[in-house]
Amino acid sequence: MQNCVENIKDVFKDLASHNRWGCYKKIFDKESGKYSKIPISAITFKGAKSNDPKTWCSLGKAISYLNVRKDLSGIVLALTSYDDIVGIDIDHCIDENGELSAMAKEIIDLADSYTEISPSGAGIRIILHGELPKDLRKNTANGVEVYDSHRFLTITGNHLTGTPMSINIRHVQVKEIHQRFIKKEIAFDTVNSFRTIEDKHRSMVLEDDELLDLAASAANGDTFEDLLAGNWECSYNSQSEADAAFCCNLAWWSGWNAEQMDRIFRDSGLYRDKWDSIRYGDGRTYGQGLIEWAITVTNSCYLQEDNEDYEH
Repeated sequence: MQNCVENIKDVFKDLASHNRWGCYKKIFDKESGKYSKIPISAITFKGAKSNDPKTWCSLGKAISYLNVRKDLSGIVLALTSYDDIVGIDIDHCIDENGELSAMAKEIIDLADSYTEISPSGAGIRIILHGELPKDLRKNTANGVEVYDSHRFLTITGNHLTGTPMSINIRHVQVKEIHQRFIKKEIAFDTVNSFRTIEDKHRSMVLEDDELLDLAASAANGDTFEDLLAGNWECSYNSQSEADAAFCCNLAWWSGWNAEQMDRIFRDSGLYRDKWDSIRYGDGRTYGQGLIEWAITVTNSCYLQEDNEDYEH
């Protein structure tokens, strides 16, 4: 797949003068039967290193060197710990008909930032601003990787139609993507037993109307009622972000009750057809995946009897 240099210049114009660019060439590995991408420095004319800024250059210099060296295949961007740029890789998510996998669509929708097709034509890369948790960077089971430093990203400029042509600030979404697609997921049918293994002094499950009345009278009740009514535009960058916030609220008030969370969400103004769309390879829907995530990240729940939080 050919590189679109003009798109690279446009999207990365704020980084063009920074010395964090290089080139790469492809070398066929007989043992694996695949091509390896070898970073090449336009400064030393030898191998570039992701942890050695002396081997990096400006975007213009990298492009010029790419045009001179006919054995080079494209451009690379060095991710550093000095800023908050994050790269998301999804391998083998575009089929032979050019269709994206359900999981890729979900991540692209959440990220809502510049997305391009990888050199192979079968994967995608998303570039955005955010902060990654200090743990896992790769999930080999689903082919998703996330990086923010000590890594070169191949940049093609082959923009994925329908996604932004800008690198957007997505701190909340980066953490959600990491939680849902990098960390090990909990099976949906075991969520409730996992979260309620010790009922202790927790009350019986609240009726839906009781839960809604309590949530509306809480300190953040106005925000809860706005989300319940489907009014998210003033407080959130996207409806997906609002969906996640509402589910976390429901997880807390319901005591991690997935069935009740689903029922209330369906009756809210946030509900849309997307909730029931299949987004995972195992057949789970967007709503099921979001409920799982909210239950996983919500560490305490409401106690009716003594009005205290129960932490698991």
